[in-house]
Amino acid sequence: MRLRVAIRALGRPLFTAGLAWVFFSAIAGLSGYLVTGLVAGSEVLAGMAFALKEMEFVTFLFVSAIVGYLRPVLFIRTLVVAGVLLFLWLIVEINAPSGYYFVGLPFEKGPSQTGAVFALMSAALVVVPMAVGFDRRRRFYQALGVMMLVGSVLSLSRSAILGVALSAIVIVAGYRSRVLFPLVLTLTLFIVVGYFLSSSSEDALRELIYLRWTDVDLHAGYRLDKWEDLFGFLFANPLLLPFGAGLGSPNYLVLGRDLGILLAVDSAFVRRLFEVGIIGSVVFAIFLVVMCRFTTSRGSQFAVMSLLAIMLGSGIALESFQVSQTALLFYGLAGAFIGLARRRQEIETTFLGARPKSL
Repeated sequence: MRLRVAIRALGRPLFTAGLAWVFFSAIAGLSGYLVTGLVAGSEVLAGMAFALKEMEFVTFLFVSAIVGYLRPVLFIRTLVVAGVLLFLWLIVEINAPSGYYFVGLPFEKGPSQTGAVFALMSAALVVVPMAVGFDRRRRFYQALGVMMLVGSVLSLSRSAILGVALSAIVIVAGYRSRVLFPLVLTLTLFIVVGYFLSSSSEDALRELIYLRWTDVDLHAGYRLDKWEDLFGFLFANPLLLPFGAGLGSPNYLVLGRDLGILLAVDSAFVRRLFEVGIIGSVVFAIFLVVMCRFTTSRGSQFAVMSLLAIMLGSGIALESFQVSQTALLFYGLAGAFIGLARRRQEIETTFLGARPKSL
C-alpha cells in the first residue's frame, strides 16, 4: 500500500528515475574504490556514508511527495511557519552581523549555504499560490518570499545570487503577470536598501560588501587549483572517467586524507563528475530532468524548475546537492510540489468524470 501511494504521488517515471540514481550512486559509486585501490576501512566507510546520504535525499523526496499528495494543507502551513521563523532569524542576524558574512543560519555561518537556503525558501513562497491554485493570502506568501530574498542577498554569496537570478528568469517565464506584485515589491525593497547603504552610518557594511565582491581572484584561485588537481587525476586515470572514483573519494585521492569526509571540493558539478563519472552524471541529470518534466501541472512544474535553478546556480561554488541543509530543503520542497500536482490532477479528473454529459 505504501509503495502504491509513493508511485501515485511521484508518478512512475520519477519513482523509477529516483531508484535508478540511488542504485547507481551506491553500486557504481562504491565500485570506484576497487579501481583506485582504496580498500582501507576508513575510505570504504566514507563511501558508504555518502551513499547513505544520497539514499536519504531521495527518500526525503519520496516522503515529501507523499505528504504533498495526502496532506497538502500540512505542507503549506509548514512552509509558512518555516518562512516566518527564518524571517525572525533574519532580523536577529541583521542586528548582530559578524565575521566574513553578514547573515548566517543558526548552525551554519557559511555564506553560500545561507544564501541558497534563503533563496530556496524565497522561491517556494513566491510560487506556492500559483502552484497550488489559490488566491487567498497570496500576497502574504509572496511578501514573505521577498523577505527571504533579502536574506539570500545579505548572505553576500555570489553563487547564491546567481541562483536567484536564474530562478527569477524561470519564475517570470513561467508565471508572467502573476508575479507582478513580488517583482514590484522586490524592486521597491532594493531601492530602500540601496538608500540605506548609501548613508554614512553604514561604512562597515559597505566595506564588508566590498570585501566579499572584490576577492574573486583569491577564492577563484584556490578553487581552480583544487578543480585542476581533481580533473588532472581523472585524466591521468581514464578508467575512472565512465563511472568515477567513488563517493567521498576526492579527499582521499587528491585533496588530503586529513579532511576526512569534509565537503571540500567547492563545486557540486566537479564533485559529481569526480565521484560517479560521466555516466553517473548523466544518470543524475536524467533524474533531475524527469523531476521537472513529469510534474503534472504547469504551475508545479515551474515551481520545481525555479528551485532547481537555485541549486544549479549555487552549485558552481557550493556542493549544493551534497550539503544537507540545501539538499534536504530542495528535495523536500520539490517533492511536495510534485505531490500537490498529482493530487490536483486526480481531483480535477474525478470532478470532470463526475459531471453529467450534456444532451
